[in-house]
Amino acid sequence: RVVVFKVSQMHCENCEKKIRAAFEALPGVKEVTASHETGVAEVFLEAGVPEKTKGMYEKALSGIEGYEVTGVEE
Repeated sequence: RVVVFKVSQMHCENCEKKIRAAFEALPGVKEVTASHETGVAEVFLEAGVPEKTKGMYEKALSGIEGYEVTGVEE
């Protein structure tokens, strides 16, 4: 399952690294891609990740100053 997050204020490769690290620290995450050019982070979840944990992924960036999830697509 892939969840696509639109992320505001992602301006450079260093931003991409911070975004990837924040999502990769969460349980059930298999892989993360992030692009400052498109403002999108794709989070690839392991099979069997319960739907009720989705909110945890949406809040992943709340601890990093300056970034905000502005949209989510599954």
